[in-house]
Formats: sequence, C-alpha cells, structure tokens
Amino acid sequence: MESNLLKGKKLLPVILIIVFFISSLQGCSFFQKRYEKTETREFKISSAGKTKIILENKNGNIIVRKNSSDSMILLTAEIKVNVTKKELNEPLKNFEISIDTSSNEIRISNKTTYREEEFLNFGNWHNNGINYTLYLPNGLDADISSTNGKLEASDISNNITGSTVNGKISFVNTSGLLKLETTNGKISAELDSTRGMTLDVVNGSINLKLSPSFSGIFHVDWVNGSFKYDDFKIKLKC
Repeated sequence: MESNLLKGKKLLPVILIIVFFISSLQGCSFFQKRYEKTETREFKISSAGKTKIILENKNGNIIVRKNSSDSMILLTAEIKVNVTKKELNEPLKNFEISIDTSSNEIRISNKTTYREEEFLNFGNWHNNGINYTLYLPNGLDADISSTNGKLEASDISNNITGSTVNGKISFVNTSGLLKLETTNGKISAELDSTRGMTLDVVNGSINLKLSPSFSGIFHVDWVNGSFKYDDFKIKLKC
C-alpha cells in the first residue's frame, strides 16, 4: 500500500505539469463551457466542361438533390461546431472549404483546426463537422464519401459512387448507375429503374424496394448473413 502511495505522489507532479502545459497552449478557453454554433455557407459552381464532382467529408452528412433550374452546381455547407461563449458572436475562421475546378473534375474537401482535433478535453469529445446539400444538373457524375455521416440522394438521374464508414446510405428514385459501399452501416434503396448498381456492405445490411417492372441480373455474395427478398420474382442460380 505504501509503495502505491509513493508512486502516486511521484506521478502527481508529472500530471500537474502536463495539465499546465496543455492549458498554456490553449489558454483559459480550455476550461470553458461549450455551445453549439451553426454557420451556413453557399456556393455556385459552373459545370461547363466538367464531367465529375468529387466531394469528401470527414464528419457530417451529404444530401444530393437535382438542380432542374439551370446547369449550375449549388452547394450548401452547414457547419456545426462547439465554441466558447465569446466565440458565439464571432465568425467561424477555423473551417476551410476547398473547391478545386482546375481540371474537368471538381474536387471539394474541407479541413479544420477546431477542437475535434484536440487530444484532451477532460472527457468531453465535441463532434464538429459539416452537413452538405449538393444540387446537381443532369449529366454530371458524382463521387461522394463521408467517414462519419450518412449519404442521401433522391429524384436524380446522375451516376453516383458513394461510400461511408460508420454511416448509412439511402437512395430513392435514382435512375443512374450506382456504386455504393459502407462499413458499419446499411444501404437502403427504392428504385423504379437504374443503369446498373453495385452494393457492398461490411457489418451491415441491404434493403431494396423495387418496382414490379424492374428487371435485371443480380450477383449476390454474403458472409455471416443472409439474403432475403419479397414482392418480386427472382431466379436463383446456384
């Protein structure tokens, strides 16, 4: 018992030095209560001469909709971050959204120096991130991915490649070519027609609702799971 107490006394100064060091780097704001702050940014991007848009998101959702009014790409970014009371009245400076249009592919990504990247916050982990809504004109392919977030698309004819880790994928009335994959999530789709689809899931499930007129050839593989279907005729080749 005395040996453990002696070790604890020796470690205490080290712990205090570490806490003091972190506090000196981050200032008094390290100990302050956090409040959720939301800021919305909107972008208009020309699709002239472009064939694909690539959107990568670390934390947050991506929703894809159709822009039927013109050929522009419309992007809404809803930034959510936990800040101090003083920072509530200040613009968010530590989120940067990069839009690269230098080639025939448009690349959109983001980076932050906010507190989601701090390694210690006294047990309070704040989930900061961006929720994107993307409005696409016809004829433009899209490659969208989110590490911690969900993907949604509806009423579009664009070819979509989508992937998530720790997030679900939901597509409704999308008639383009679909290549979707998720880890630790699920894929659900309601389709009347499609140019083709490839669906891959690890540690999750796939739920398909197809119209009576839907026809096609399915290649299905699974490990540690099952294949279920209803409301449509299917022929199995073993």
